[in-house]
Amino acid sequence: MGTQFLPFFCQELNKDILVVKLPCGTIKKFLFSTEAMSFESVSCSDCLPRQMDCDLTPRHTEWCPYTHNSIVFAYNHVLKMNLKYRFDCESGNFQEIECPDCHLNPEKFTDPKQIVLVATSPKSNRAIVLTKNQEGRVHKMQFDENEKKYVDMEPTEIKALTTRNVSQLKREEELPQMMSDLSFTIKRNNISEADLTPLYFEKSKYLTTTDVLVARNKTNGELGMYIFDRYFHLFIQVIVPDVIYRTEEEISSRHRLIFVTQSLKDHNGICIQPSPEKGISKSHYNPKPGVFEVMEEKEIIQRQEEVSELMKKCSREMRSSKNGKKDVVLEQLSQILPFVVIQANGRDLRVDPGVPPPLPSINQDYGGEEYRDSSGSECSTSYDDDDSSDESANDVEFTPTDSLLIR
Repeated sequence: MGTQFLPFFCQELNKDILVVKLPCGTIKKFLFSTEAMSFESVSCSDCLPRQMDCDLTPRHTEWCPYTHNSIVFAYNHVLKMNLKYRFDCESGNFQEIECPDCHLNPEKFTDPKQIVLVATSPKSNRAIVLTKNQEGRVHKMQFDENEKKYVDMEPTEIKALTTRNVSQLKREEELPQMMSDLSFTIKRNNISEADLTPLYFEKSKYLTTTDVLVARNKTNGELGMYIFDRYFHLFIQVIVPDVIYRTEEEISSRHRLIFVTQSLKDHNGICIQPSPEKGISKSHYNPKPGVFEVMEEKEIIQRQEEVSELMKKCSREMRSSKNGKKDVVLEQLSQILPFVVIQANGRDLRVDPGVPPPLPSINQDYGGEEYRDSSGSECSTSYDDDDSSDESANDVEFTPTDSLLIR
């Protein structure tokens, strides 16, 4: 499924709006301004596109002895929830059901190549097979007797019980059960820099080499903590125990924040600031024309093993570095590693923060030694000294971490 453009009449705004549903399930809403002759982003609670079966990612199936049906546990990308569904063979639709005794099993997960469900239409007596497409969504096929093969079925609307407002209530009332389901949701809930609105920076006694950015997720409105890696020029989501979220009054009373730092790759300046269109806007200083140039948007790193891979990549790329820059990069990443939001064992620090790690030591040596992440995998930082091709710093100097408050 590609991007869908759906016109709606918003009763809250009393205007026609355009709802854009991205392939990842993210919903964007726009209102056309006749004055500016352009589309402007809007926020309203009533305008929600139809829930289609192609918006579902099946988790696993279970036989329910109470309803005498096979229940398909699936993640609804429109509502961003795990719900229970029954497939109606006669209509070819998914129907949301409620059964308090049947729960999502975190130990089970349907393989992408595995058949989710096989049924027979009572009207045509033809077999219907439910599988997953390349994106992991529901893919329906029915046997065509003329062509003697299975052909794709058109996506159909879900007979839903849960609406957007009800889903919010369920999040509050069924939080214990949703905690066990959360790991499934997060695995495929990747966010990018455009999804975040940067708010303010905080310092942490656990992270001596960097500051913590607190930003709001524009999709769900939640606050999160992020670290900017100055070598790979990307953000890593973390949970740091001594950083607290400020109240809405404290946030609104703060000035707009511009953050200037220095790249550990080429020593040029990087400017990070809020942008209505891009969320987080990054600009990289180009010394030749003497201007800041917009940097590419990147996905947010959320998993501990991804940070471990960055550390290995850094060791490979900087094997011949002799000015200590490699140690600085590895020191920052190693400090971040225990606080990455999703640990290597699958534990989500937002749900189960556990016991905070000890404070970092003042002097840490990463040259030629091995370290392990929480999964136990080794990451060698040893390097050869045969080559001496190191980069020289540019003339323009920037303070490594410097924030400017703009009125």
